[in-house]
Amino acid sequence: YDGTRLAGAFADGGVRVWDPAQTERPGISNVGAQAPMHPAYDSMAGLVLEFKDAHTGHAAFCMFNPTRDLGHVLVSSGQDSAVCLFDTRARARLAVLQGHTNAVFSAVFSPDG
Repeated sequence: YDGTRLAGAFADGGVRVWDPAQTERPGISNVGAQAPMHPAYDSMAGLVLEFKDAHTGHAAFCMFNPTRDLGHVLVSSGQDSAVCLFDTRARARLAVLQGHTNAVFSAVFSPDG
């Protein structure tokens, strides 16, 4: 939300947020381990937040709200016909918007709110 985070939607239904500046795996020490994988190839390096069950099917899309005041709000959509809103500061799901009859492959925020 401040341009320092990346978000991704995944086939397991999860939505994940990374801080690309972090190169360590969360909660994992490299002491005594094999040489660490280069961060560019390690999908767990820099992971700061995970909504594991964001969708019951594939999560198809996600994006941060582009406005400064609401940039911590993340929207995702998926094959389960749902659109979800998350507050990444509070680490909580805000809402599940249902009513679509088919998969939702994208969702965007209106520039005027």
